[in-house]
Amino acid sequence: MNKYYTILICILAFCCWQCNDEDSNVGPSGEDKNWYIVYPSDDPLDGLIYKVYENHHVPVFYNDTIGREKKVDRFGQEWVSYEILDPNYTIESVMASVKYVLSRDREKLKTGVEFLCDGVLERLPGIIQPKCFLLVDSVYLRGAGSVSWNINWIPGTMYRGAGCTVIGIDTLSKMSEDEKLALTYNIVGEEFGAYLRYNYADTLNAFYRYSNNSVLTGSAYGVRISNYDSEAVGDAYWKEFGFLNCSYGTFSYWDLPEDFPAAMPDFYSYLTSSQQEDVRDFVVAILTMTDEQFEEENGMYPVVMHKYEVLKGIVRTLMNE
Repeated sequence: MNKYYTILICILAFCCWQCNDEDSNVGPSGEDKNWYIVYPSDDPLDGLIYKVYENHHVPVFYNDTIGREKKVDRFGQEWVSYEILDPNYTIESVMASVKYVLSRDREKLKTGVEFLCDGVLERLPGIIQPKCFLLVDSVYLRGAGSVSWNINWIPGTMYRGAGCTVIGIDTLSKMSEDEKLALTYNIVGEEFGAYLRYNYADTLNAFYRYSNNSVLTGSAYGVRISNYDSEAVGDAYWKEFGFLNCSYGTFSYWDLPEDFPAAMPDFYSYLTSSQQEDVRDFVVAILTMTDEQFEEENGMYPVVMHKYEVLKGIVRTLMNE
């Protein structure tokens, strides 16, 4: 009997050793192609995209299918693998946040690449490396009141998803220089925000907490504020809750006067910003305003000022790296 136990123990020890040996050799095969590398091209548009990649190490695409490769499975059957950009990819929701129409206008696409190179990428510090940009004809964002079976799409200019940043070039071609500059900083703000979410999560939690503490219960983000709806979480101007703007989805659902809150309407309702929008708005303010300008405009709103102080030092430090 002891002999059988000894043999069994030896077999188990061998299996454990073999498993550990296999585990230690687990790693990337290196056989998959990296579709995010851009190669030289004689084509005017693709050649310009290569120059952007060469100088900034950021790929720019104008088709959401960026790769196609034939492969063979273990049974010898051929199949085709596609690499597709999906700005809607998220583990948090099944509802799409953006839809877009691809562009075939190569002159507009060329203008979009130049806009990225001369405007956006020149304003990003080297430490912040966007994964990629997708240039499309037009962008539509999910608006307020959307449900999975009936999404309220509103025209937009850009969207920063988990895998890429989508930019509409049709609206870009119709913008004034001031509007282009505003879009430039919104894109820069989104890329900053993505970097902060990954590297400064604790700081952002402190940043979010100021707004969350300003409402009676729950989160202050993406909720309805109204002076007539009993289900709303509050009744005040968005800066009272620490937001520089309301959500982009608001104006597809409710109209507020341009001079709100100076002229408070009898009935009003709006959505507060998402966390992503909120961080972007503060980053843009930090990059485009002096402390004196910001305080003059927002000094009467304590929550806004607290949130500004949380991010100010980090953003300005990153700009110098």
